[in-house]
Amino acid sequence: MHEAMHPLLMELLGPGPNMNNSVVIVDDYASIRQLLAAFIESRKEFTVAGQAGNGVEGLNIIKKLHPDVAILDLILPRFSGHDVLKRVKKEAPNTKVLLYTGITDEAFIARVLEERPHGFVGKRDPLETVYTALKTVASGQVFFTQFASRLLVSCFPDQEYALSSREREILQLVSDGKSSKEVASILEISTRTVENHRAHMIEKLRVKSVAQLVKIALRSGWIV
Repeated sequence: MHEAMHPLLMELLGPGPNMNNSVVIVDDYASIRQLLAAFIESRKEFTVAGQAGNGVEGLNIIKKLHPDVAILDLILPRFSGHDVLKRVKKEAPNTKVLLYTGITDEAFIARVLEERPHGFVGKRDPLETVYTALKTVASGQVFFTQFASRLLVSCFPDQEYALSSREREILQLVSDGKSSKEVASILEISTRTVENHRAHMIEKLRVKSVAQLVKIALRSGWIV
């Protein structure tokens, strides 16, 4: 018989496997659902709580289980992913929605982004990108690939969520003339973390330098 773990030790070790973030996958292709589920659960940080092959079933599962994250395709039978997104925002507001689609039509994607999903990844992106997006969204931040970020900046320049709150915080300090080391000290994070955020912002918004990044942020009103 195993001895019970001391509460303090449990706190130090962090949450166990039963406290993983829960995920629901909604996609009309069973092969994609199974591939994503196997890949996600192999990382041990998430539990796939449910799967659905159409919009109606997906919405019902999300409303019933209230997962931490819903991975949602946009083209679904019976009820489109766009409609599911709108309903989830109202009826399961604590569930974060990560869009996962093969659609590249910019006008259509721009309309979907008006509903403020928490993330967007294309089906042409590597699974590692999907996993990074999943972790980012589950942590309360937003994640958009270069394609979606470019649309956010060009179509909705006044909306701050093209960058996460942490990214905007770092960018504001950089625009104030602070070095990466100074930013790290102010925010009590590592210099490497600051550099990683800067590199991600440059990549996300498709610019070539921090100066261009600051220019876009000032024009968009993300910083002052």
